[in-house]
Amino acid sequence: MALLMLQVPDALAQNLSIPNSPAPGGTVLNQLVALTTTSPSTGINAPAGSGGVVGICRGNCGTLGVAQVLASGIVPCAFDLGTTAGHYVEISAHVTGKCTDAGSTYPATGQVLGRVLSTNARAGTYTVDLFPDEIKTSAGATGPTGATGATGATGPQGVPGATGAIGPQGPAGPAGAQGPAGPSGPQGPAGPSGANGATGATGATGATGPTGPTGPSGAASFILVSTGGANLTGSGNPTQFFGVGTGTNLTTEANAQQVVAGSGHFTSIYCAVSIAPGSGNGWTFQLRDAATNVGGVNCTINDPSQSCSATGFSPVVFSAGDLLDIQVTPSGVLGPSAAAASCSVGVAP
Repeated sequence: MALLMLQVPDALAQNLSIPNSPAPGGTVLNQLVALTTTSPSTGINAPAGSGGVVGICRGNCGTLGVAQVLASGIVPCAFDLGTTAGHYVEISAHVTGKCTDAGSTYPATGQVLGRVLSTNARAGTYTVDLFPDEIKTSAGATGPTGATGATGATGPQGVPGATGAIGPQGPAGPAGAQGPAGPSGPQGPAGPSGANGATGATGATGATGPTGPTGPSGAASFILVSTGGANLTGSGNPTQFFGVGTGTNLTTEANAQQVVAGSGHFTSIYCAVSIAPGSGNGWTFQLRDAATNVGGVNCTINDPSQSCSATGFSPVVFSAGDLLDIQVTPSGVLGPSAAAASCSVGVAP
């Protein structure tokens, strides 16, 4: 009969000897170990979930013999994504047998395994301070809702739109009726001619003609921006920015901002990438003015699409001298495929 033996070599580590579960089960070096529910229990690579981990396999890992499993102390563990030193560690919800960075706040749910001891940009094997025994947490009661804050000040009034063209002048009204003739003067004696009679009264002014039709509105135009053929980086999910033919991937927004010479308001946004993001991944494109998100002027490309658009949002004005750029945020566990990108932002007076 296989035995589960506890070995404690020092005060900082707790070592377990656990029989490996035969194929297709078994344990994996530097990955989490759980026990089967059969009798006697054997060690398996811990499934993604919220509990049941007894330690990390450090020796004779596989499907034969007895695995050496470290249940506490300083030990390396394979992570599904990057880490930040001092963050709590839990079981990965996506990858079997791997640890995951659970953030700087003590988790409200799931099994807390320990704390990671180094900061790393991507998935790999990193040292953790492994807590002893299974520590599972649950959420406490929700506290009362705080008082509603004061209403913020009203924002400034937007820039007035341009005045439409003046319509053509209406036709002249009809001429007024001629006034009555003045009375004839008495005929004088023969000699000089008599004085001219007084001028008759002026007739009434004619009615005003109808107003002509309003002239047509000015034509819409577009602001075009692109990465200049360079690829956006999806691995590690970094936030990037680009403007007019930027040419390189930029993580500093000031290097991508484009000044505009006129004023108006935004009417639409259309964006495209050279290849689809890949399963479970996507790109979100957000128009920014003076390093601030422009409300509603954004769209997201999710696999298998290669383009997105947004129209019909409330008008958002801009002024001459404003600095515009596009912020790109990748999403997905492993990040989207690297791709060149371009956007067209519709504007009107």
